[in-house]
Amino acid sequence: MDYLFPKECGRCHHEGEYLCSSCFSQIEYLPKNYCFLCNRPIGEYGICQNCQKSSGIDSIIIATKYNNFVGQLVEKLKYQFIEELSLILAKILNKQIENWNFSRWLEDFVIIPIPLHEKRFIERGFNQAELIAKSLRMPYNNLVRTDLLRRQKYTDQQAKLDRLRRFENVGNAFMATEGHLPTKVILLDDVLTTGATFISATRTLKERGVETVICLAICHG
Repeated sequence: MDYLFPKECGRCHHEGEYLCSSCFSQIEYLPKNYCFLCNRPIGEYGICQNCQKSSGIDSIIIATKYNNFVGQLVEKLKYQFIEELSLILAKILNKQIENWNFSRWLEDFVIIPIPLHEKRFIERGFNQAELIAKSLRMPYNNLVRTDLLRRQKYTDQQAKLDRLRRFENVGNAFMATEGHLPTKVILLDDVLTTGATFISATRTLKERGVETVICLAICHG
């Protein structure tokens, strides 16, 4: 397969791997001192107090911007179905967690990848957030649960919508499954733009008694 479809670095195009070690070291990671929802300067946690109150999200960790070669890797995973890229993207997110000294925070959390609607899952064949989550869990020994949150509404792709339509699109899109939910949850997705998907999922979980929600994403764009 490598002979027929050779791997190529997404940044320098050197053959042999999808992201070489040299280009991995060139990734520009985002700081934690501004809010990823409203862009206000803050102290830490990736979200300001106002957005914490309105969204229910307690913290946001995002590795890098979308408009760079990492964003291109995300697109290749989702639309060219190169599932191996989930390992690289998890490694990038793990590096940002270490940069922010958040490793100790995550040990007792359950990771819930943002679910796809069943129809979208059939179209794609996999959930990219789930693949990334399963790769990320290894350093922290977290449980990954795909049975706790369900997307009950088939929605348009968020990337094709403006800001207002994104919030309308995912309103009441999620449903928490019956039974006991963990008190501390990590929601994981590939990209955060307006935060509409994360906010909708967070509200659903907190209505069911989840106390703390940290949102993780590879890219902000």
